[in-house]
Amino acid sequence: MRYLRVVFNVPCVLAPAMRRRTAVVALLVVAAMAVGATAAPPAGGAAAAAKSGDKPGDAPAGDAELQTLAKKLGQQLNTLSASVHRGPAQDSDIRVAVLGVKAVPVGGDSPGAKLKMDLRVTETQLQGGDFVDCDFAVDIDLRRAGDKWTCAKAMATPGTVSTKFGPEVGGAPQESINITGDVQRALVKIGAAESPALALKAGIVKWVSENNSLGAGSPIGDDMGKLAEPSLAAGQNVGILLGPGLMKSGKATRVGVFCGQMYVVEYTDAQAKQAGLQPNTVVKITDPTAAPRRLPPDAELGKPDFGATPLDLGAGVKGKVTVRAKRRLPQADYIVRLSYNAGGQNISSYHHLGSWLLEKEKPVEFKFGSPGGEAAKQAGPLVVFMDLCEMTPDGNGGESVEVISPTTVMVVDVKPAGAAKP
Repeated sequence: MRYLRVVFNVPCVLAPAMRRRTAVVALLVVAAMAVGATAAPPAGGAAAAAKSGDKPGDAPAGDAELQTLAKKLGQQLNTLSASVHRGPAQDSDIRVAVLGVKAVPVGGDSPGAKLKMDLRVTETQLQGGDFVDCDFAVDIDLRRAGDKWTCAKAMATPGTVSTKFGPEVGGAPQESINITGDVQRALVKIGAAESPALALKAGIVKWVSENNSLGAGSPIGDDMGKLAEPSLAAGQNVGILLGPGLMKSGKATRVGVFCGQMYVVEYTDAQAKQAGLQPNTVVKITDPTAAPRRLPPDAELGKPDFGATPLDLGAGVKGKVTVRAKRRLPQADYIVRLSYNAGGQNISSYHHLGSWLLEKEKPVEFKFGSPGGEAAKQAGPLVVFMDLCEMTPDGNGGESVEVISPTTVMVVDVKPAGAAKP
């Protein structure tokens, strides 16, 4: 039996892609990780480096590979941070001094390395001459599989902040800053880590190969990986809807990637019939926008409860969900985000939680307004994505979001706008 490959590319009409914009101090931390940075050190930086006894990029003697990795990693992080920070803050001069760095190999079942960096960042306002110094201790935990590396965790702990008026109490963030995602992206850039697109493609290939009804010798797994690859390589969201005749379960199933997270969700028989899915067809849904995802996640949410279904997008979406932080988080603009594709458009709606997200589980009643237009007329089964995000200004009068929790994916029923409840 051979599946019938009928592919529909569904482009989405949506706002320009959002880009990550974090607090200035957080960006400075990433800039600070410039092992071997060429920027001139601030006052006292050179003396402190000499006192430490370590030169930028040093690693234990005899471990040339680890020494090279640390140096390349720092240089790439410096390149990434400069392009992000200097866009919205062109009136500042940022200088980095590496006070010391040590790289220690780690053995065991999961061999890797521990990197420790002591750094100092100086930001000087070009107008007025104000300056801020901050020392950071950076701990990076790397793990190795074959010739590729993964950042298990990277934390930057801020120390004393000094201004031209002297040390400033409370001037530095009191919590360590999680920069695991920044380090992982830098590892990919220098070729030391597997590309996320390749890893996600491999996940799709593996799942489809193991769960299809055509047998172990079928090329359907590889074919679906190739189908998803262009979108994944471009950093886009992608979904592949497989007809019920292609699945061992006999259920129509959508497998895909949303904001860097792979997901699998099944349709009921009634939903597949309502959607008009043929047994052996394949539908590809593309979405050119994706938000960065914080790894490891800092928060989690329970399964959303939308109450009585089907939903009416014309009247908005209401429901309940529980939220909580996995660690103590700083003050920020935290939101519950609901995303879906309807009427040929990618829709993202936000419910603001306020400035604090606590570690204690909290029930939230959310309400998302109607998307309006053709999207509000959507009827039938609809795949929805819900997650917790942190929202920040993007420097251009808009806003950007970073996903800070795993995303919950569901298929819900939607009735025509204004239709009476069954």
